[in-house]
Amino acid sequence: MKEQLKLARNLLRPFAPVLIFTLDLAARCCLALNRVVGWSYLRLWPIFGIYWFDHAFDHLLAPGCNRSTERGTLANRYIKPGDAVLDVACGDGSLSGDYYSREASHVDAFDYDERAIRHARKKHAKHNVTFFVADATVIELLPEKYDVIAFFAVLEHLSEEEGTKLLRKLTGTLKPEGVLIGSTLLTKDGESNGVHRNKFSSVQKVEKLVAPHFNQVDLWCSRWPKRIDCYFECRLPNGKRDTDAHELGKTGAIYC
Repeated sequence: MKEQLKLARNLLRPFAPVLIFTLDLAARCCLALNRVVGWSYLRLWPIFGIYWFDHAFDHLLAPGCNRSTERGTLANRYIKPGDAVLDVACGDGSLSGDYYSREASHVDAFDYDERAIRHARKKHAKHNVTFFVADATVIELLPEKYDVIAFFAVLEHLSEEEGTKLLRKLTGTLKPEGVLIGSTLLTKDGESNGVHRNKFSSVQKVEKLVAPHFNQVDLWCSRWPKRIDCYFECRLPNGKRDTDAHELGKTGAIYC
């Protein structure tokens, strides 16, 4: 068998330039078609009547639009073998199924949209992931159950009051040494897309909402074409804070 492979390589080697050109051309055509499909979904998505986004189409637009990979890879930095993970407003379920499930002992992933959960169960089912329907504004959570909470692109969809109530619930269900990792979209003052109920025009406004619920909060930005995401890493929930410690920049670090 090894001799046959060696013979095949020797026979094909003279044609290497032609093969490289052919494969390169085929790859360029595939990538171009991927971008057309991804761009079409991105433009048509608002008329589909669904609020959640199928992040499989992000991969077709990569690397210029690969936020889901960024979020999944980032969250996996914090998930250790055996951890219990909560995915809040999981949407299409790709992050729980393709990323969080790799190390976690169990992942609870919920969304209020039944169609999103059906999609998640169909495309991203894993033995250690439970997808279920629940409304983040009224869900009841067990105390100190989760080691890691994934909280991506949720706050902008809630009113300030709803966001505050949900953060209180999440601090209660997070273990004392656990971490909440999340993000929200930054928008310009006056900018509106008709979907978001709360708009954050700066990192400082995100910090103002999130920081009162944790003793340690670090914030930073990720810039994409026509979009800026503000990330926050939160630790030490429900701790007692003094006035000085609550000042911006003293709760953690801000990189933007």
